[in-house]
Formats: sequence, structure tokens, C-alpha cells
Amino acid sequence: MNYSIIATPQFAKSVKKLSKKYKLIKNDLILLQDELQSSIDGVELGNSCYKIRVANSSIPTGKRGGFRVVYYKKIKNIIYLLEIYTKSELENISDDKILQILKENNL
Repeated sequence: MNYSIIATPQFAKSVKKLSKKYKLIKNDLILLQDELQSSIDGVELGNSCYKIRVANSSIPTGKRGGFRVVYYKKIKNIIYLLEIYTKSELENISDDKILQILKENNL
């Protein structure tokens, strides 16, 4: 399936912050885009939102020690990237935070 992938302002802000510490994050996001185009679903969080692990090329620990990306999948083949974080900085994203991002982006 061919999806349009759109980064929300919150996602872009988080990527910018993480890119200061993890210099190869842009390469990791290209791989994420390929994975999402392959219809690989992550863990369902509810409200058509999913969480997927993304390897962090800046540290050699694989997906387990990498990034977590929360995204929203719309029926019209659109994926909105909502948030990216490392598990070392945030154990889990709260439902309230996800709902806030969805509301801010009229999703």
C-alpha cells in the first residue's frame, strides 16, 4: 500500500531536539518511512494510533534501544507522525499527550 506520510509540528520539533544528540536520526527516519510503506503496524494504542520501534543508528543497540514513534493512520492512506522519543528519556507516552497532539492537529 502506498501511504502519504506527514510529520506533525510536534514530531518535527522532537526530531530537531533528538538530532542534536543522535546525528544519524534522518537516516533512521528514511528507514521508518520504508517500513510504514510496507504496511508494518506497530502496537495499537487506540484511536487509530500506533507505536513502532525504530533502530537508532547512532548507537549500536538495534530497535530495542532505539526510538519510539507514535503515528496516526487515517483511512485515506495517510499516516501522521505524531511523536518520537527514546525509551531512555520517556518510558511510555501518555494517552493524554496523544489526544492533545491529535486535537492540536485536528485529527
